[in-house]
Amino acid sequence: MKLRTHLSADGLFGLIRKGFEEINDFRSSSRGIVLTDALMSAFAMFSLKDQM
Repeated sequence: MKLRTHLSADGLFGLIRKGFEEINDFRSSSRGIVLTDALMSAFAMFSLKDQM
């Protein structure tokens, strides 16, 4: 039986994170936060805003 792990919330968030990891980070080397983490935070805020 083939499982559909991409249909769960964790699976979808994993796909989003994978997409964010492919974006090149052109900021200076003295960055404090990894770009993927910053984008995931922005996505979280956007999704929370959508619920209101």
